[in-house]
Amino acid sequence: MRNLKRVLSLALASVMLLGMMVVGASAADKTYADLTDSEKISNKEAVSLLVDLGIIEGKTDGSYDPSATVDRATMAKLITMMLMGDVDQASFQGTKTDLTDIDSSWAEGYIKFCYSNGIITGDGKGHFFPTEPVTVVQAAKMLLVAVGYDAADRGYVGDNWSVNIMRDAQSATEWSRTESADGKTVSYSTGSVRSLTKGISVKASDSLTRDNAAQMIFNTLFVTNKKPVYAFDMGKQYISSYSDVSSLAATTYNGLYQVKGVLESVDPSDKTAVISGKPEKLSAETGDIGSTVAYYRDVNGLVSSAAVATTADVLATSTDGTAFANLVTKGKSGYIGYSMDESVSVYVNGDKKDTVTTLDALKNALKTAYDVIGTTIEFLDADSNGKYDVVKVTEYTLSTITKTTAEKSDGTEATVSIKGVSKAIDESLVVGDFASLSKDDVVLYAKIGDMYYVYEPETVTGTMTRYNTSKHTMLIDGTTYTAAGIKNATSMTDAQAFTGNDESVFYLDANGYVVAVDGVEGETNYAIIDAIAYVPGSGAKPEGYFEALLVFTDGTSETVNVDKLGGKSIKGTTGTSEGSYDAVNGSTVNASAAKNNALDGIYTYSVNSDGNYELTQVNAVDKANIVKGTATIAGVATANNDTIYVYKTLNSSSKSVFTVYTGYQNAPTSKGANTLIAAATKGGYAKVVFVDATGAGSSVGDKSSNMIVFLANEGVEYIGSTKYYCYKASLNGDVDTYMSKSDLELAKSDYNVLMTIDVDNDKYISNPGAATGANYYPVVASADASAGALKTKGDIHSGDEKLTNATLTFDGSEDVYVIGGKDVVEGDAADIVAGTFLWVKTVDETTAAGKVAMKTVYVLNPDDDTPTPAPQTVKANGTALSADKATEVKAAAGETIAIEVSAKSANTYTSVSFDGAGKTNSDGAYVVDKDDVGKTVIVTVVTSEAGKGITSTSYTISVVAELSEAE
Repeated sequence: MRNLKRVLSLALASVMLLGMMVVGASAADKTYADLTDSEKISNKEAVSLLVDLGIIEGKTDGSYDPSATVDRATMAKLITMMLMGDVDQASFQGTKTDLTDIDSSWAEGYIKFCYSNGIITGDGKGHFFPTEPVTVVQAAKMLLVAVGYDAADRGYVGDNWSVNIMRDAQSATEWSRTESADGKTVSYSTGSVRSLTKGISVKASDSLTRDNAAQMIFNTLFVTNKKPVYAFDMGKQYISSYSDVSSLAATTYNGLYQVKGVLESVDPSDKTAVISGKPEKLSAETGDIGSTVAYYRDVNGLVSSAAVATTADVLATSTDGTAFANLVTKGKSGYIGYSMDESVSVYVNGDKKDTVTTLDALKNALKTAYDVIGTTIEFLDADSNGKYDVVKVTEYTLSTITKTTAEKSDGTEATVSIKGVSKAIDESLVVGDFASLSKDDVVLYAKIGDMYYVYEPETVTGTMTRYNTSKHTMLIDGTTYTAAGIKNATSMTDAQAFTGNDESVFYLDANGYVVAVDGVEGETNYAIIDAIAYVPGSGAKPEGYFEALLVFTDGTSETVNVDKLGGKSIKGTTGTSEGSYDAVNGSTVNASAAKNNALDGIYTYSVNSDGNYELTQVNAVDKANIVKGTATIAGVATANNDTIYVYKTLNSSSKSVFTVYTGYQNAPTSKGANTLIAAATKGGYAKVVFVDATGAGSSVGDKSSNMIVFLANEGVEYIGSTKYYCYKASLNGDVDTYMSKSDLELAKSDYNVLMTIDVDNDKYISNPGAATGANYYPVVASADASAGALKTKGDIHSGDEKLTNATLTFDGSEDVYVIGGKDVVEGDAADIVAGTFLWVKTVDETTAAGKVAMKTVYVLNPDDDTPTPAPQTVKANGTALSADKATEVKAAAGETIAIEVSAKSANTYTSVSFDGAGKTNSDGAYVVDKDDVGKTVIVTVVTSEAGKGITSTSYTISVVAELSEAE
């Protein structure tokens, strides 16, 4: 009896204490924003709030581990923390209980607190089983008692205990908060049903995960609490009913309430989010821009550390490519079943595109650009009125990793480069498993705000046996998949263009759609007609026919009979007549025309039952240069690693030789040759390229591809009695000591300069030469690299075209080497700044007026040991300037001052800038302003020179008004 009285008194004390408790929002040592695996959490709103309140903690490794199971001891702790705040469990260890299996538990005090308040009871035999998983129904019982229900009265023990618990858990009601229009008063009342299991799909007997435990406790904070109303019958007390009392959020948690709005922008650098026009000091995912997000405040201000998306406000989602106009038009197939609000904001990958007020304007805002299988279109209801007021589009692109860099000792972040992205991406800007990314990985990425959402697609290996072109469905080893139409920057075949029937690798996006295929296409036979002739009929066979010398894509050739070109017969009629067919125009012409036109194309072929060939011409392009290692061809097609190149050249006996190369990395450079490109797929990838380099002015083969930067002379070394000359150098980007059989007699100016070099089979170097011999051209950056482009000063050659002051484009696929005194390291084109000297080799002909893409760049980054350019003579309107004193130059307002700089070297580049009241005209001269007269103008001349550093010299000009004769 004494022990029972002690338990009852402790329980009463605890209940009284709970009524007075107010838990501060500052209880959490670590916030939701600190969790390292938040992307794995399903119930983000619940976890974010509970972690910020300190009710739930992350793991010691910084993760939350949402899928881990909660045991009964942990549930006791969570309920104690919910009711009492961050209290030390030792405070309750002296409490006596009937439980015999908790003395060694880490949660002994928490368990005793819950036991004393009737929240837990054990099995009636002294056992609590603290290490066993807590089930949904067990957790629900604990939470119901915590908010005021009496377990015995509500039938939580005995027969049907599970049914009774889930009945009450699923019929709990919201303690609804109402704020006045002026925000000065707040009132509460019992609202609609808010089940303790709202937001999760579980069975009563399921073990509770950390993710779902957070959701159940989160729901409990906002439900109406209950207070038993007692009555007496024949002197016996019983509970006659329950009165409604304030929720834990309203009392214990200082009037805690939810704020919702549309996330408009995120600044990760200072953790600021703009939500429905209001900036808040909150972190948020840029991927949620355009979504409805929630965060929490109390009477003292902001509680949350993060704003998280609320899935409850997503009315509909489309990923199957249904036409947008159908999605939003009632009566159309695919209609989502919801109407638009008074105004609708449209977001595409985090960018707000438009705000519209009519359905026609909404249709016009998106049109058909996003009617693509695999593109996600979400319709969101930000104000919970059952109508969508936000349309959010998210597009991913399939691409490959071109480069990764590790974190440097100076703290410089690790980076990853993705084909199609103009600069390397810092690790802090990547959302996804950054550590798993490696060069050549296939990834799906979306740039949303400043962040890149990156993940590796799943793959399925199998054989496609059926493809439905209208439904875009693929049957792969008996399983049906949907073929997506998203952007594909890889060399693999677009899913919707694949026709193969051999075993292949199919890449799947997060929807399970096939986005690309790495495999064997359905077989199409290609050939080139090297010669064609009419053979007259005679005797019993008066009908003539055509013979053609076909060259096949394996380099072999064969003379065959041709029955048809383009599906029409080209057989002769009778005798020696030369009935013929024009393969290009489809008309009947003379035999010589047939011969000429037949030589102008690549053909697909089939062989009929007579053994004769039927040929159909495919696409052709004339005079397109090929650049080894460059995928683009004349801007009209793109090759990949499967593209077949057939080169026709002449041997020493002037006989035709056909050589086959597979993949653009292996096909040699050609110039001035007749080039034919065949069968580009939907993705633009060429199947066959034929290069006829037998004509005048055509050539095949690259100039020297071995590039060297000499860094230091390391003396001589004897191997046996043979003397070798040693040089520290970067050969094709690899820094090492290289040997020459002869003294290269390098001058001081030959170091830190890009050159060509010959390398023999034994790796000995010889014959250094100018970089221009390998199509590298020296230029200087005239502005900082920005948005995938670099403006330059100087002359380069792109194909046969000379470009002056070209703009170079880059996307992360180019090779960049930085020359820095005694070393050469890999760099990033995005880091090039104005005034930097560099040697550049471009990948192809110009992509736009004055623009050309980089292939390889060597950047001069001088150090203290790098020599500087020699001083130059600088004149202003013919008057020599001095850096030591001001120089008078006569000029009136409106007149110009022209600067002349005498270069000391052919590889010297200068830029001139002025600091005065006037402006610079299109010729680079300074136009004097009236405020300059009688004052000074500062002229700054920046000089860059191959192999040397950068100098900047300032000159002072005193502008003197030129006197008239009258004066």
